[in-house]
This record gives sequence, structure tokens and C-alpha cells, in this order.
Amino acid sequence: MTAIRNEHERHCNEIQIKYKNKMLELRMREVKRRKAAIEKIEKKKDNNIKETTMKHDKKYIDIKDYYQEITTCNLDIIRFLKDELEEYRKKEGQSIKEHAKKQKENKGITGPLYQAKKDKAMYRAR
Repeated sequence: MTAIRNEHERHCNEIQIKYKNKMLELRMREVKRRKAAIEKIEKKKDNNIKETTMKHDKKYIDIKDYYQEITTCNLDIIRFLKDELEEYRKKEGQSIKEHAKKQKENKGITGPLYQAKKDKAMYRAR
């Protein structure tokens, strides 16, 4: 009876060892498969991140160029308007000087005219 029992226990131990080894082998295979799947997912994620970053950088450069162009255009318009304003101010100054000169000429011409009219009125009044 003990011989049968020992034989049975030995057979049982062999089966346990055999299935423990199979379980370890299966576990190792699953760990490798999981690591490979994780690595594949991480590569895909990294590629997506890289692609998104490149798209973002391109869009950022496009937006930056767009606003830089607007700024440059606006600065050119401001310079043009300042120059135009300066020209108008110069013309206004010249016009004021010319107007004063014409008024002085008019006074020079109208002064003797008024004097002549005054003399004429005095001459008639006598």
C-alpha cells in the first residue's frame, strides 16, 4: 500500500512539476507577448506624438508668418501715413505763410485805395 501511495505521490509530483513548468513557460510567453504589444503601442504613440508635433510646428510657423506679414504691412502703412501727414503739415505751413504774404500785399494795395477814397470823400465834402 505504501508502495502504491509512494508511486502515486511521485506521479503526482511529476505532474505538478510538469504543469508548473508549463505554467511558467506560458506565463513567460504571455509576458513577452504583452511587452511586445506594449512596445508596439508605445511606438505608435511616439509616432503620433511626433507627427502631431510636426503638424503643430508647421501651423505655428504659418500663423507666425501670417501675423508677421500683417504687422509689417501695418508698419508700412503707418510710415506712409506719417510721411503723408508731414507733407500736409509742410504744405499747411507754406499755405499759411503764403496767405500772410497775400494779406500783406492786399493791405499794401488796399491801403492806398482806402486813402484815395477817403481823399475823394473829403474833396467832395468841401
